[in-house]
Amino acid sequence: MDILWQTFCNIGRNLRRYGLNYCDFDTMLDNVTVLLRSVTVTIDNKEHVCMDTSVNNLFILFNRKQIREVVLKYRNCNSNVPRWSRLSNNIQKNMKSVKLRAIFIWLLLQINAFVYLVLPLFLPGRHFPEDRLIFYGLDPMTESPNYEIAYLIYFLVIPQCTNCLATCTALVIFLYGYTEAQLLSLTEELYNIWSDAENFYEDNIYNTMNLGNESKQYLLNTFVKSRLMYVIKLHNENIAAIKLLEKVLSVSMATEFLVLFAGLVAELLGGVKNTFLEIPFTFCQLFINCFLGQKLMDASEQFSKAVYGCGWENFDVSNRKSVLIMLQNSQKTLTLSAGGVATLSFECLMSIVKCSYSFYTTLQSTFNY
Repeated sequence: MDILWQTFCNIGRNLRRYGLNYCDFDTMLDNVTVLLRSVTVTIDNKEHVCMDTSVNNLFILFNRKQIREVVLKYRNCNSNVPRWSRLSNNIQKNMKSVKLRAIFIWLLLQINAFVYLVLPLFLPGRHFPEDRLIFYGLDPMTESPNYEIAYLIYFLVIPQCTNCLATCTALVIFLYGYTEAQLLSLTEELYNIWSDAENFYEDNIYNTMNLGNESKQYLLNTFVKSRLMYVIKLHNENIAAIKLLEKVLSVSMATEFLVLFAGLVAELLGGVKNTFLEIPFTFCQLFINCFLGQKLMDASEQFSKAVYGCGWENFDVSNRKSVLIMLQNSQKTLTLSAGGVATLSFECLMSIVKCSYSFYTTLQSTFNY
């Protein structure tokens, strides 16, 4: 009994790590990799992740060496953040919303696939998720034992493929979301940089009480300089990581968008009453990519505003020059693109929806004619 109780306690502790109270980098990476076991790709020295045959997954499979470099860059960036500092706390606070986002998308894709799989069982007669799809060697599929064999294949394939797709999507959300969380946290650091310098001086006033005003300014600006160098370092590391990740996934993003666009038009042509489960599944994948791009752009713009609002008018000439360089770099907004064809954002999403509907109406009128 003690062994059984200990086993249940260990399972409970492991399940709690998937909750919102565990939002550090390493734990979230563990959460993603544990969900995938069938096909394993090493993405760093510790973790493995599994991919199915969707577009993004195949590109990650073929570029696993680059993915290891991406994960290593993110690990190095995360290791430079002191634990229990305000920056670390803010990153975990922002990562909580990222994890909630990933959990929501993962559950949405899984539930959609589950309903798609079991709904035909509640219809009169013998039906499949796709009645027009005939398995080779199982015709007629509605006769026993072909019906049971075919549905067993559906039950084995659909959950596995959906799980791989959903978890790969969660991995992408997590990596892009970490850069977003760091930018938002660095924004908070910049807004508080001068007040932190004054607090630092007040905490050490007994060691400097005999010094004049010039020495006070020197100490304040020395603190500001070290903090600016630290922010610049983290910002550059995030830029390098996000560019490397985009380089790996840019072609897959473009290919995936073309496939999803064509799939959305085909589903509309098939009739909403027949494809009411496929349309949300396709739109969800389009939406999350554009949503990630929009959130990254918003975080980048907030960082740029924070650079200008960091209280630079109180700095000395050297620190003002550093702020000017940061301002020039931060004005180049970080974006995600679909292979350089389009910048992923809400505007891109609306354009895709409009184009899909335009193609649908054109093809529908042609077929009716």
